[in-house]
Amino acid sequence: ISCFNFFAISIAGLFTGGQINPSATIGLYFAGKVSRKRLPVYIVSQLIGAFLGVTLCKIIFILNRLCIFSTKS
Repeated sequence: ISCFNFFAISIAGLFTGGQINPSATIGLYFAGKVSRKRLPVYIVSQLIGAFLGVTLCKIIFILNRLCIFSTKS
């Protein structure tokens, strides 16, 4: 998991400063580190990324399951 977090932050860091968690973004907003203008953009982007990640995992899982259980002799 640590390697995944490293790569996710490395990639997302180019655009969001490494913010991949909406709760951390909200915390940074209250700390004055994120502007009110960028807050909704960051949160929507993070939620879209999470949705796409879950969708990709489900597709991979379904395809894997189809391949494993469809081996008929």
